[in-house]
Order: sequence, then C-alpha cells, then structure tokens
Amino acid sequence: MRKNKNKLSLILIMICILTFSLTAYAKNETVTISSAEATKTTVTVSGTTKALAVMVQVRDAEDNILKMESFGTVSGEFSGKIEDLTLKEGTEYTVYVADYEGGDWTTATVNVPESTTETTTTTEATTTTTEATTQATTEATTQATTETQKTDTKAPQTGDTTPLMLVVSLMLLSAISLRFMIKQK
Repeated sequence: MRKNKNKLSLILIMICILTFSLTAYAKNETVTISSAEATKTTVTVSGTTKALAVMVQVRDAEDNILKMESFGTVSGEFSGKIEDLTLKEGTEYTVYVADYEGGDWTTATVNVPESTTETTTTTEATTTTTEATTQATTEATTQATTETQKTDTKAPQTGDTTPLMLVVSLMLLSAISLRFMIKQK
C-alpha cells in the first residue's frame, strides 16, 4: 500500500513538472511582410500574422540593431513606423519582424533613397502646393486621431492563455500527496 502511495505521489509530481514546462514554450506564428519603406529618419513596415503583436528591428549592413519596437495587430494585420532614426542615403538596411512571443524572423530589405531637390519658379505654384499639403495633413491627422480614439477604448490583450485552474489544482494535489508521504514516515 505504501509503495502505491509513493508511486502516485511521484506521478503527480511529474504531472506538475510537465505542466509548468509545457506552458513555457513560445508560440511561433508566421509573419508576412507586405511592405517596408525607409527614409533618412523613419522605417515603415506592414504585414500580416495570426500573432497578437510583432517585434520589429531595423538593422544595418553589419547586423547591428539600430532600433526596435513592437506593434499590435488588428484583424491579423500590423502596420507601424519606427521614427527618430539616422539612416544614410543610398544605403541598404534590413527590417526583421517576428511574433512578439517568439519565433522565426521574417526579413525585408529597404533602401534609403537619394534625396532630390526641386525648385519652384513661381510663388503661385508654391502657395497652391502648400495649401494642398496642409489640407491633406489635416485630413490625415483627423483620421489618425479618430482611429486612435476607437482603439484606445479596448483593454489590452496579453496573449497569455495559461490554464490557471489546472496549474493550481495540480499544485494542490502535489502538496497534499507530499504532506501525506511525510506523515506516513
């Protein structure tokens, strides 16, 4: 009888160990990059994934990480802009994107375009361009503010799906069996 109790306790302890080790494995959702563009100060990237969030890195030719940010997904799509970069014109950089919880990196190469200068000969053309740019910027800002207000009202999703009741139950069973083994000696 005592041997059976020891075996049962050992089995319960093994179940607890397996439960904790299985919840530690990261999900590996695939990430697809739809577009990636760069300027001298920003990198814009978008794509699709089943993950709740993605990690994005911008790396130079020597594989040094210049900047890293995370972006949430909405309906399986992500889009974001990494700002405050100092990138060189005519230089190639690599954008790495992966599931925020871990997984394989997906890469895209971006080139910072050479700057071009345009001169405007008439004041009238400059005024028209400035007015059109101001109107487009105002409309984009209004739309972005409205979208931000819509998304800010939702609670953040952590992606943690650990079955807490199972873990707590197994811990209690292990504690009871351990107590029972100690009392038998």
